[in-house]
Amino acid sequence: MGSSRPQKRARVADEEPQKISEDVLYEIISQLPLKSLGRFACVSNTWRHNVSDISLNKPPELMSSGLFYEYGTFDKSVTGYALLPTSIHSEDAILMNTNSISDMTILSCSHGLILCSNYSSLNEYRIINPLTTQMTSLPQSSHPSFLFGATLIIDPDYLSYKVVQLITKANHALVGVDIISSETGRWEEYEGEKTARVIELPCQGLWNENPNCLGVSQGRLQFAAHDFVGVDGFLQPLIWVLEEGDQWVLKHRLGPLDYHLLAFHPDLNAVFFYCYWIEEEEHKILLYDLTDMKMKDVCTFYNGDEFDMMFVNCYPISPSLVNPRKLGVT
Repeated sequence: MGSSRPQKRARVADEEPQKISEDVLYEIISQLPLKSLGRFACVSNTWRHNVSDISLNKPPELMSSGLFYEYGTFDKSVTGYALLPTSIHSEDAILMNTNSISDMTILSCSHGLILCSNYSSLNEYRIINPLTTQMTSLPQSSHPSFLFGATLIIDPDYLSYKVVQLITKANHALVGVDIISSETGRWEEYEGEKTARVIELPCQGLWNENPNCLGVSQGRLQFAAHDFVGVDGFLQPLIWVLEEGDQWVLKHRLGPLDYHLLAFHPDLNAVFFYCYWIEEEEHKILLYDLTDMKMKDVCTFYNGDEFDMMFVNCYPISPSLVNPRKLGVT
């Protein structure tokens, strides 16, 4: 009797698997949620490199967005992470681990990567991916940052980076600018004063004891300052947008509110506020939509008697699978 097993199809000797073009592969993978990309990155080195490149160029609005926040003093702080209520792919929400940036202060975020400085040595910088915990160190700068004095700029088109460091005195007076980039790999003094633009901020005559806020939202440079109004001591945040001709145009006059404006949302017409509820002894970071004028809770934290808080900062970020070492950092 003949066997009932199905006959295997003989492979044609000259039959080759069809290859998918890089453009088509990019379009397919770029539509996947971040968790799926993470699984594919574990297949092989080739897949990991492909996923890293695609993750860097993946539009931020297609990714789950979160917020790093810091509070404390200038020699001790606590770092936390919270998901934003505006995350589009809630099923793809990812909570990042903050252990990779413990004992460090966050200076800026760009394309899912964080620039940090060590508390014990403010002229030593690291670029960290808080999702994958991959990190790399930059050459030591000859000038300390005095906290919050450096900014990370990622160019996704060329997989390159720049770090711009403001050289300041102890009183925060600016005395110079140093830049390190993928191209040079070393710190160099900025000598572009003749081509640099000086843009005056539109906050003359306002109450400036509360820190002001400068940032990019929806591709446009925006600035916020606080006016002091009312006998109850409320603040009125004012928001300007930089238009053509380096002209500041007042777009929003909020409040009065008992909140401090911390940062702009990079992708939405929204801002982040900080407030402290004395009765509950709780601190809150809120997200305020400037279009529909609705406030949403982002996170709540309690300081207790651990230390006296001197600052609260927040840094919106989108998860990324980019390896910092692919940016040319050695």
